[in-house]
Amino acid sequence: MSNFTLTKPEASYLSEVYRIIEEGREPAVTLLASRFGVKLPTVIDVLEKLERKGLLVRERWRAPKLTRTGIRVASSILHRHRIIELYFSRKLGLAQQLACREAAKIDYILDDLVVARMCRELNHPDKCFHMKPINHTRCKR
Repeated sequence: MSNFTLTKPEASYLSEVYRIIEEGREPAVTLLASRFGVKLPTVIDVLEKLERKGLLVRERWRAPKLTRTGIRVASSILHRHRIIELYFSRKLGLAQQLACREAAKIDYILDDLVVARMCRELNHPDKCFHMKPINHTRCKR
């Protein structure tokens, strides 16, 4: 996925910024704090770490913006998440809510080959069960 390592919080925040952008909204710090149930300094701390890794840029009083690398990494995490949750639900029979929670635990670390095989087993679905698009540009058909 990349030549650097993300912590679980970093991966969660990065993918949430991407999700908010997918919704057509700005990923304001206050919105992120609300979604994660944390205080603003916690959000700012994680965003600073992501900025140091070159995944987003921040300007004072503005919502963070993903860099090209940030977009690539975040979309890869979301692709993984959506394939994993579908696999857990369809192939393992887990309830959708549980499948989503479990996928979030490993979506940023699972190997590309494993996700590609899950994707193939699912016949390269277009949407996850949340009806969000699954981008297969990084997954060979």
